Amino acid sequence: MRTPFLLSGLFFKMRGLLLLALMGQLLMTSGCTRGGLNSPRTYKPGQFVFAFDLTEIIELSITKNDPETGDRWSAELAHVPSKTKYEDPTWEILSRSQEGKFLDNQADANLVNHLLDTLKTLQFSSQATLGPLTSFGLDPPRFALRWRTPNHSFELRMGDAVQGSESVFYGQISSESGLIQATPIVLKGSAQKLLGYISNFSKIRRLTLSMLTSDDVDEFLLKRQGKIMLFAQRDGDLWTDKKHRTIRKIEVGKLLDQLTHIRIKDFVDESNLAREIGEAIQKSPAFEAVLTPRKGEAKVIRLSWFKPKQSKESKLWMTDSGRNSAVFEAYPEIIHFFEVPEKQ
Repeated sequence: MRTPFLLSGLFFKMRGLLLLALMGQLLMTSGCTRGGLNSPRTYKPGQFVFAFDLTEIIELSITKNDPETGDRWSAELAHVPSKTKYEDPTWEILSRSQEGKFLDNQADANLVNHLLDTLKTLQFSSQATLGPLTSFGLDPPRFALRWRTPNHSFELRMGDAVQGSESVFYGQISSESGLIQATPIVLKGSAQKLLGYISNFSKIRRLTLSMLTSDDVDEFLLKRQGKIMLFAQRDGDLWTDKKHRTIRKIEVGKLLDQLTHIRIKDFVDESNLAREIGEAIQKSPAFEAVLTPRKGEAKVIRLSWFKPKQSKESKLWMTDSGRNSAVFEAYPEIIHFFEVPEKQ
């Protein structure tokens, strides 16, 4: 009789169809589509779209593509943990898309941390209407950000603002599987406004010269043409001289705060030019500030007027021993920080 064989064949066919259906269901639930994109995930209005611990972020990449200004660049940044409990963690720029090297790789850690904080607070507002990605400013995106922890990665693609709003914009985000979701959504948060501040690559670089804060410094001295103009040390709540006499003619705390907040006017990224200027400053500094922290080595800030060989004018340049061999153009106004009376 052939009936058992017929039933057996039917069983295997049914089982094969069942397996195919199950595989199809798994593909649908995983949300995978062609091109590394995911089908939309369901969010509730006001729901945060990212969940991560700021202290665990180890890398961040930023890509900008502004069709209006033509500003196009990308940068890779890495988080550098504190070497001691007396130092703050920093962010360093590993690479950038623009041609040429950069001698100083310090990023603006406050800006980077603030940016990551705004990404964490991004909220889902609504699904975007149907349309091509170009209609939302997402092909290519105005900004593309990727960041990761040791165990997870995240991505955000930012498009146009919704009706000119600074806090509501179109975007695409990575899903739990790490793939970007195909369908644009409307997001709400201050990330777009903050990124609008980054008008060019230099904005993410550390524009404050000193790596120390005022609270880090226990003593400091100022020199002009090699001559010591001021020595100040913490003595309890007071600032005193070497003989522990209270300094009264100078607001030492205010002066120190000005020194640790000296702003960089421009970066010297051409290595030969930086070497020429750096050697001139080292040989004959016009002004020096030696800042000694509670722990660690003293950091020396040097300034000098100098006219490079290929330059038409003399400018004020500066270096900081805490920023390796980098050289920076300084604002002439900071000279006033070093003009103190000889007798305090």
